[in-house]
Amino acid sequence: MSDNAPAAEELAQHFVEHNTERKAVQSNMLQRSTKQAAQQVRDGAAAITIFDPEGHAGVHGICAARLAESFGRPVAYFSPKNDAEHITASLRTVHGFHVRNALAEIAGRYPDDFVAWGGHAGAGGVTLKRDGLQRFAEAWASTAANALRDHRVGPEIVTDGALEVTPSFAVVEELAALEPFGRQWEHPVFRSHGRIEQIRPVGDGRHLKLVVKMDAMDYDAIWFGAVENGVCPVGVGQTVFMAYELDVNMFRDTTTLQLRIRHAALVDGGA
Repeated sequence: MSDNAPAAEELAQHFVEHNTERKAVQSNMLQRSTKQAAQQVRDGAAAITIFDPEGHAGVHGICAARLAESFGRPVAYFSPKNDAEHITASLRTVHGFHVRNALAEIAGRYPDDFVAWGGHAGAGGVTLKRDGLQRFAEAWASTAANALRDHRVGPEIVTDGALEVTPSFAVVEELAALEPFGRQWEHPVFRSHGRIEQIRPVGDGRHLKLVVKMDAMDYDAIWFGAVENGVCPVGVGQTVFMAYELDVNMFRDTTTLQLRIRHAALVDGGA
């Protein structure tokens, strides 16, 4: 918002550097915590508790949200505070599980373990005495199992259905009138079949730039974080069922329509 261009550029560069640092921290935290989460899911846990000795409290929330989305279970993401006696966490949830109510129940069960806690239906935070972590993890999982006993536990992708008109800049402008988007007012997500025409890795190699054919028309697409452990989930010529957002891409003074793929799964083997 500065009226001084050099000052604005300096501020912008400052934010870019901090955002780049945050993304690197987030990526490392997710790599470490995903292994813990996957093991807990294999063990049948209805909720996930992560303890990350190298975790950064400022990134707890987004990592917990990513894990909750990936595994379809409530997540508590802990790391140590500056002192050796306490740990702190951000908590995120899935449909059917109320974070604050769960915290109230667990704090009532183990009041001596809690230093501070709070939140609402969808998210929360907690500071515990370090030796209370195992008790919290067991109570977190059992509370979730009880609350979600009538729900299908696991990842899910919610969409607004098929886009009933041809994707266009006019549709993007119409959707933009609904902004701002955020938690419990998500960006519209549509579903469709598409054929992968081109694939190109971008960024650090985890992201894919694609050309997808839908209804005999080719569309540019971007799929962030698609490649995991070096494995590309789709190939040229394969047909996928995908969930996507409608977006625009601005690059070198050129604006193009773009699909932002949220998830894609092969259809009938992808042929």
